[in-house]
Amino acid sequence: MAWFFEKRKEISREQIMQLVAQSAQEGMKRICDNPKKVLLLPPDITRMHSGSGWITEEFYKIFSKSAEVYVMPTLGQTTYPPYGSPKQTDVRKYSRRKNSET
Repeated sequence: MAWFFEKRKEISREQIMQLVAQSAQEGMKRICDNPKKVLLLPPDITRMHSGSGWITEEFYKIFSKSAEVYVMPTLGQTTYPPYGSPKQTDVRKYSRRKNSET
């Protein structure tokens, strides 16, 4: 269930920054009010058009005031085959971690 949402025809950058701040505050309220470490997982450069870079930067500014912040771009495109592939039915085949129970 979403913590909150904003539905408009267009959302300005300023409004997005306010939503980022609201999201950070809500996360601290629900998960940890004083995080010591934060991991941000933005999409890689293939999603550059989404604005995730400056959104990540805003989260970084908020959390770095009181926490150690790490940024690790997700690279899912090279880990798994395209969605809808029949091979994807058994996700264990694509796990990089060896697990003797599988």
